[in-house]
Amino acid sequence: MSKPEEFNRGEAMHYPIRIESAGGSGFVARDACGVFAEGATPEEAIARLREEAATGQAARREAAMIRPPEGRPNWQEGVSTLDLNDPETQAWWAEVEEFRRQRDVASRSGDAA
Repeated sequence: MSKPEEFNRGEAMHYPIRIESAGGSGFVARDACGVFAEGATPEEAIARLREEAATGQAARREAAMIRPPEGRPNWQEGVSTLDLNDPETQAWWAEVEEFRRQRDVASRSGDAA
């Protein structure tokens, strides 16, 4: 495992940014945290974004965790597993296996569609 001092070498951290056309009036560079800067060229927008990240907008940003509203369905709600002891599941599974067997036979004989 790396020691914390190994990461303190003065090397720059790299992270992706997005550069968008500002509809004929230049370009906007923005990072994943919502920090953005505008410029006449993509290079100028990037340079201004670096300045903002170092001193301006980024210093005024905060991160927080929120909970979804109470009573909102959980993503797991409605998710289930197959009951392999259920007769309907067994019948369905038998049909799946029969279809697979038919497709295997057809592919071996060159009749696969």
